[in-house]
Amino acid sequence: MHDDSVFECARAIRAQLPRLLNPLDGARRDEIDRRLARALARHAEPGAADDILDILWSVPELRTWAAGFLETGAPPRYAERGGYQRLPGSGEAVPAERFDCPEGDFVWYRAFLDERVPRCPTHATPLVRQDTPPC
Repeated sequence: MHDDSVFECARAIRAQLPRLLNPLDGARRDEIDRRLARALARHAEPGAADDILDILWSVPELRTWAAGFLETGAPPRYAERGGYQRLPGSGEAVPAERFDCPEGDFVWYRAFLDERVPRCPTHATPLVRQDTPPC
């Protein structure tokens, strides 16, 4: 597993924490988000990717989501629809729109055109649309 994939996974899962974790346990969710943000801020330091994996693997819901992301390179919710069957012929996957925090510690993928783009929870800055994914 490549460290860049782990960092991308950590940036992407931050947007999913409210959905993945018990909404009544906001303090736990906020603490995990802070720990991920701190680990992402240290991305150039040795062991930062291992610290992120320790955080993600410590919570079953995060571990499942992260394993799916690391396997496919995209948020698992795109495969959750059920009943999907490939169309006949050769087609190509359409990548989801990707939005990044200019500071590099948060990423969000748009699943539907009518979804409102959030702000970075760390810096409260607008996210910037990216044309190509980093990995």
